[in-house]
Amino acid sequence: MKISSTPRLLIALLIGLIISLLLGRFIYSVETQVIETEFEKDVISEQLAIEQEVALNFLAIKSLKNFYDNSQYVDPNEFKQFASTLLNSHPNIIALSWVPKITATTRADYDSTFSYFERNLHITERGENKQLVPAPQRETYFPVSYIEPITGNENALGFNLASNQKRLAALNLAKESGKLAITASIQLVQDKGVRKSFLAVIPVYTKVEQQAQDIAGYITGVFQISALINNALKNTAEHNINLTLLDLTESEPETLHNTHPEFSFNPGMTVNRDLGLIGGRKWAIKASPARSYILEKRSSNPAIIFILVLTFLTSSIIYIYRLQKQSEITEKAVESRTIELKEAKKALERITLLDEMTGVANRRHFDNYFMQEWKRGLREHPPPDNYCYRYRLFQTIQ
Repeated sequence: MKISSTPRLLIALLIGLIISLLLGRFIYSVETQVIETEFEKDVISEQLAIEQEVALNFLAIKSLKNFYDNSQYVDPNEFKQFASTLLNSHPNIIALSWVPKITATTRADYDSTFSYFERNLHITERGENKQLVPAPQRETYFPVSYIEPITGNENALGFNLASNQKRLAALNLAKESGKLAITASIQLVQDKGVRKSFLAVIPVYTKVEQQAQDIAGYITGVFQISALINNALKNTAEHNINLTLLDLTESEPETLHNTHPEFSFNPGMTVNRDLGLIGGRKWAIKASPARSYILEKRSSNPAIIFILVLTFLTSSIIYIYRLQKQSEITEKAVESRTIELKEAKKALERITLLDEMTGVANRRHFDNYFMQEWKRGLREHPPPDNYCYRYRLFQTIQ
């Protein structure tokens, strides 16, 4: 019994479909790798932009420190003029301030005589209800004495930075290292919102001896984190990247800023970059592309390859199927013709061996049958000694 070839063609079509899917998937994965490479390059570009922006702003704070190092005394007008020039060139700095060291013995003179643009300053701290209250008796104070711009930062004047643990940690780090240090994220006393900021501090030493124990005070710069990062990234090529700035200094990482919180996080394509030590704190960024970022870079090549391969395989299988069908038709025609020829042969034999009118066997049939039986007799019974005579007789009859 002949088995149909249709199941085999269906299996071949299924295999072709699988091959098309695998090939399309391969092209898709290659394209994904290219997108991931481009995405990592964009993230590195944003990382460099942030590092450059931070370095430029920190340079302004160092410039103010150099101004103090090269001056015997800086009065309020000199501070205002120099700080205003720096702020005009570095709009990301919210405020610059001078924070002198005040001891318990000099506090009374500070409270009674120190003023900044006709404002008498008193050393303050945050109370239990978060309100500013006069600072209690301490061995050392670091109050904000000069600040620019003054407008909007009035509450910061006189605030003792050493009264806050985050600020105090940065002051001590800067004092020990002699370099710029930054605080963990803080909320400014002059800021009524919930925006995260940080304070950059750099020590200024007395002119007697450049040692940590002879510190005269600190130059501080106030930064609002979101404004700093957004300004750093405003000129980058890609804006469809969700970039999260993290502070990894403590055991529990802290999220400092998220550029696009409205974007859903893409765990399948994430890049982590270490910014290193920024003012003594370990910062890092975690980036994930928005869906629009991937769609912009995704081509239709995988789908085109899948359709083309599937079309080619399907057309080939259909062509083979048609050839097989045509072959089957031809084979059936040959079989039918063969049967007709056999029937014609039988009819011809009947016409040759039988009388056409009576249907009785004729002399040709008798002779054929006689010869058939004679030969069978010779095979089954060996001939006697007079075989030669009978054989001649047979030849004569034949």
